[in-house]
Amino acid sequence: MAQDREKGAGMYRLRSVASYLASFLFLTTAAVAQDASLGPLVLTGGQAATVREAPSWAGLELEASLASLSSARQQAMREIERLEAANAAGLLPVRNGFRRGIPPRVVRIEPSSPNASASLGEGEAISVDPDGGVRWIGRIEVEEAWRLRAHLEAAVLPPGTRMWVYNSLAEVIGPVLVTPDPIDGIWTPSVEGPSLILELHLPEAARDETWSFEIDEVLEVFRLDATGRVSFATAPDISCAIDATCVTGSTLSDVASLRRAVAHLQFVKGGEGFVCTGSLLNNTLQDGTPNLLTANHCLANQSATNTLESFWDYKSATCGGSTPNLGSLQRSSGGQLLATSANGDYTLIRLSSIPANRILLGWTTTPPANGALLHRISHPLGLNQAYSSATVLQHPNPALSCGNNTNRFIATDPLGGQGATFGGSSGAAMVNAQLQVVGDLSGGCGPNVDEPCDGRLTDLEWDGRFSAYFPALAPFLSPSGGGGNTSPCQVANGVECLVGNRFELSASFQDQNGNSGPIRLIRYTDSSVLGHYGDGSNIEILGKVLNGCPLNGQWWVFLAGVTDQGVEVRVRDTQTGRSYSYSNPLGRKYVTDTQTSAIPCQ
Repeated sequence: MAQDREKGAGMYRLRSVASYLASFLFLTTAAVAQDASLGPLVLTGGQAATVREAPSWAGLELEASLASLSSARQQAMREIERLEAANAAGLLPVRNGFRRGIPPRVVRIEPSSPNASASLGEGEAISVDPDGGVRWIGRIEVEEAWRLRAHLEAAVLPPGTRMWVYNSLAEVIGPVLVTPDPIDGIWTPSVEGPSLILELHLPEAARDETWSFEIDEVLEVFRLDATGRVSFATAPDISCAIDATCVTGSTLSDVASLRRAVAHLQFVKGGEGFVCTGSLLNNTLQDGTPNLLTANHCLANQSATNTLESFWDYKSATCGGSTPNLGSLQRSSGGQLLATSANGDYTLIRLSSIPANRILLGWTTTPPANGALLHRISHPLGLNQAYSSATVLQHPNPALSCGNNTNRFIATDPLGGQGATFGGSSGAAMVNAQLQVVGDLSGGCGPNVDEPCDGRLTDLEWDGRFSAYFPALAPFLSPSGGGGNTSPCQVANGVECLVGNRFELSASFQDQNGNSGPIRLIRYTDSSVLGHYGDGSNIEILGKVLNGCPLNGQWWVFLAGVTDQGVEVRVRDTQTGRSYSYSNPLGRKYVTDTQTSAIPCQ
């Protein structure tokens, strides 16, 4: 089996080509123009991604903390060593944090409990808000922590519950609408420093019922040094990384616009923190929809996307100058996963909001010519923006091809450009001189696996080829002619219509023998289907679409399976063109997906 080496924290990871097929494209049979292209869009306005509305108890001094942890250097060295070992091995995406357990605190808010200033216990308080709702506040302390997130488990909270997270009035994130994830619970946004204060506001309509949640963990986020190791001091510069602020128009004429399109991504998967890079994409409606492109190996499901924090303008103030604290930056929280696949290593997410003065990059399905110079801005190791460039190799050296399919990936030679990429650069868009996206960073391969600065002399980089996966993105990037996303539902092999034929559910599979194709679907009720691969008596998957519009303004999608085959399911609302996708990788037992915010009702 051919192997692929993915670039990580200054290294590469061996990864079999079969893993790229763990999930795969579900493509419509409609032809897509091979020369489709679109230029970038300049946005002067935008919705503030970080709402700095002060919570009612900001600055309140609680008598104690509901949980206090000693420094990770004292209590969690084994976890630090595991994180550093994963980064040293080049595993992607790069890890920058892990969860730490705290004594579980179960909070119950009953109709009789709120009063003027009732105290529930150490480190928490509750009161009646002036608008009739109920406010709860609690504090967690972790010695020497750089950034913290808190985890809520078994949350039974009413619709309309809002959340604030803060450390002081200098960094206040909220209000954020609370949407419990039935699989992974709730991870709060992050704040800087050793103290995290969480405040919840339950609306007045919830006063007559009992609500509860449990705080059981924190995620401690660390700075990384140039080798991907934990640093309790300011992370050093990377020798061959080029500060993006230093790049001028003589290198790339509109580099300032490219900087405004790029976000530093932090997210949680399996109780670990990770970093990647994402870039905004324009659509043919040019309506400012905040679609974000990154890599599938970064974000591949809605649960991880719910934890996403996209930080904007994380760059030095002047060439080689100081960089801002993350807490001072605008950020976008969460998003809706629209399309993803490991076969091309791409993910498209619709963010809930973006700050003003963004650039939405253009794109083109015309493959770049051999020798063309391409450009990238990324966040290596989660540090501030860095610039790199490379030249296209249409026929790369077979010794360095690493088994990648050049029909799905673009090979580039860093030696033909400047700078280099590291772990944390994953998912960053590769653009031409017109700021049109042609790919997103998947990884690289070559002999210098431990030295990316030296590796740029001998190694290759690999990007998912935008022209190859554009058909999967067309319903979102070209809704007025490139994807047919508002066409009526029609039953076909692998396609069934639900909820009065409004929703189209399509499914496909791949097995260990390389067989793939549509899943045969059986309509069980108006809102549910069963699916099998060949033997009609052996049901493999169940899918259903439920109307949650009266509760939270969303259509709910529940998907379950009893299989370890590769499965991709897509649900499309034929009235709005919006869709929800879910992939179960080949070789993994199917993980039930219960998404209560899959598709907006309007």
